[in-house]
Amino acid sequence: TGDTLFKDGVGRTDLSYSSPSDLSKSLRNLKLKIENLKLFPVVVYPGHGESFILSESSVATY
Repeated sequence: TGDTLFKDGVGRTDLSYSSPSDLSKSLRNLKLKIENLKLFPVVVYPGHGESFILSESSVATY
């Protein structure tokens, strides 16, 4: 997921080159793709930090 989704949160939007609307769009797109998956559990491999199982993460509620 690159810098969009992390184990305990989502990407930063406070940087000069970041875009809150782009992040929101990316999160909505990821949610749609994940909802259509038939394979479980969904493992996320972020650009930084450790991989995690989405359903066991606090970001699963976003």
